[in-house]
Amino acid sequence: MTNNSLSRNVRPIAVAAGSVFAVGHLAVFLAARGGPAEFAITGFYRWSCVLLLAGFIGLIFAAFALYDRQAGRGGTLGLIGLIGAVTGTVLMAGDWWFETFAVTYYAEALPQILDVRGAGWLAGGGLVSYATFALGWAVFGFAELRSGAVSKAAGVALIVGGLLGYGAVTPPYGFAIGAAVVWAGLASRSVHADDRTTDPAST
Repeated sequence: MTNNSLSRNVRPIAVAAGSVFAVGHLAVFLAARGGPAEFAITGFYRWSCVLLLAGFIGLIFAAFALYDRQAGRGGTLGLIGLIGAVTGTVLMAGDWWFETFAVTYYAEALPQILDVRGAGWLAGGGLVSYATFALGWAVFGFAELRSGAVSKAAGVALIVGGLLGYGAVTPPYGFAIGAAVVWAGLASRSVHADDRTTDPAST
């Protein structure tokens, strides 16, 4: 059974990270009304972006905490899922950092640039970020499900939320993965390397 701080606190970490991420998506969705040059300069939108950026960062800690509950039973697939989920989340967090600080700046200083559609190298970078995030979390969810570290329903929710997370940079499409991480945290259970045992609080 695992004993490090992340594993011991997997429930509060996952619940907090998933909740902030999900609420951040809803807040940004509600704040984004009208043209980007209009809503991107509002305080509500800016602070909603900060909240969502914090959610992306929180997902990284949640992934490590949930992974540690596998106690090695996830095997190579679990490691691949963790690497994919964390890498994808880092890439998407970078994208959202730009949205939070650069886009809101350009909305005031050079609003016409927001009408330019992404293409070429920029679009390619975005595609890699979205695909890595979605596939990483889907594989991670499957590994969690297979290892018995979360309930079957929570594992399926992580898979589905991960796939829907392809559009996580466009709220509210990332709400599902945020809710799934909360569910996984609540349904997490400690697993021995040679057997599966569950906490009484598991669902």
